[in-house]
Amino acid sequence: ITKAKSLTHVRGTTLNSAVYNSNGTITLNWSYARGANGYAVAKAKAGTKNYSYKYVSSTSFTDASVAAGTRYTYQIRPFYSNGKSAAYAQWSNSKSVTALFKPTITNMNSNSSRLNINWNAIKGAKSFKVAFKRTYDSSWNYRTTNSRYFNVQNPTKGATYVAQVCPLNGSLAGPWSDPKSATLIVLDKPVISSLGMVKKNMVVNWNKINGAVKYKVAVKAESDKNWS
Repeated sequence: ITKAKSLTHVRGTTLNSAVYNSNGTITLNWSYARGANGYAVAKAKAGTKNYSYKYVSSTSFTDASVAAGTRYTYQIRPFYSNGKSAAYAQWSNSKSVTALFKPTITNMNSNSSRLNINWNAIKGAKSFKVAFKRTYDSSWNYRTTNSRYFNVQNPTKGATYVAQVCPLNGSLAGPWSDPKSATLIVLDKPVISSLGMVKKNMVVNWNKINGAVKYKVAVKAESDKNWS
């Protein structure tokens, strides 16, 4: 009678997601493979075949070794190992993700006709999604732009707006920026109500402008070319 040998059959798995995180890492999640007690994680820069490998026992892995603007491809291979030999399943489907870093809104300013939103450059981003709303609105407005700025046309006078920006590379999206807010201050045009002399002093009066904290007054004689 020959000595009995055992064989462990390892099923394959499906790589469900590859997501870039706001802390600069990429997290992979895949399905449990029956018969496996470990998983090989293969990683390569997209378009190359120079794979590196990590071995884990869980059904998720967070890759902290990523570079901004670089696109990576991942695959998973379940295996069973008894310490002396190993049985492997086939490689899973592949997923690619681009490391898009978190943007920062650098400035928000306004005038009577538009609200301007600016943010920093993100390596690897082909475009940006902008989300904005008034603070009392329940839903966001979304726009996509290839620029690093966006203008909200005809904003509501006196309203406070909040905005966020997300980098895009094709169908892949990076993390949203922290929200930033700005109040749309609109100063109406003043009207001079009176101009006269009181005890050799010129006196100018005008209407009060809501929101104004100071006024600039320009004065000159009719014969002068320059204002003071």
